[in-house]
Amino acid sequence: MSDITTQPTKPFLYKTADRGLAAALMALGFEIIDVEHSDTETLLTFPISRMLLDAADAYLVDTLSVSAHRMGLAFERLEDITAGYRAAGEIDIDDL
Repeated sequence: MSDITTQPTKPFLYKTADRGLAAALMALGFEIIDVEHSDTETLLTFPISRMLLDAADAYLVDTLSVSAHRMGLAFERLEDITAGYRAAGEIDIDDL
């Protein structure tokens, strides 16, 4: 199954439904700015940057290195965010 939801969208947004990728990006310091829930998936949105794209590419080819401790913390935070809690420092997309 190919993940067609892991892709850059709009000029400054990166959306993914891959929770492993989202947690890895969070562990590296990237902030989720929006969460979209549907019946079949949850899309997580990050502000796009060259560094984020490089990290996402490295994740997808299995060469990204992330601290196990930070990854665990990122998964815990991701669960809170997707359950409805706002991310700390969350940016309103309308402000972009």
